[in-house]
Amino acid sequence: MTSRARLYASSGVLLALLSAGCESPGFRAAKAQSEERWQAARAKVKAQLAADQLESGNITAAAVELAEATRQDPDNQELIPLRAKVHLAAGELNQAQRALESGYGPDSSPEIDYLLGVVWQQRERWDAALECFERAARKAPREVA
Repeated sequence: MTSRARLYASSGVLLALLSAGCESPGFRAAKAQSEERWQAARAKVKAQLAADQLESGNITAAAVELAEATRQDPDNQELIPLRAKVHLAAGELNQAQRALESGYGPDSSPEIDYLLGVVWQQRERWDAALECFERAARKAPREVA
């Protein structure tokens, strides 16, 4: 066998081994986990961009960035308060309330309680608003100014 033929044969064997390794269940699982981490990191960046746009008063751009963050990480419960803030800034009380109620529970963040209080306040449901504000204050007493 010539040296060129040996080179081709060994290259073929190496390629076959690498291909087999890339198709192993362990590799696929690691790749899937890596992609999940990438999506979560990208969603976090997009959420920060949305928050920055909202703070600048650009509600439309905030909504676009938030939609991208949600697409990247649809199960991220940390996006709920930001989603509600964007809806509140746009005057969309029903959507803000739906977003907040989707993440509401005994272990939900005090921010969700607070923002739900804002929704009730804007609807002039004073008792419901006060209840939400008090619940937020109990969960995070140091946050109350």
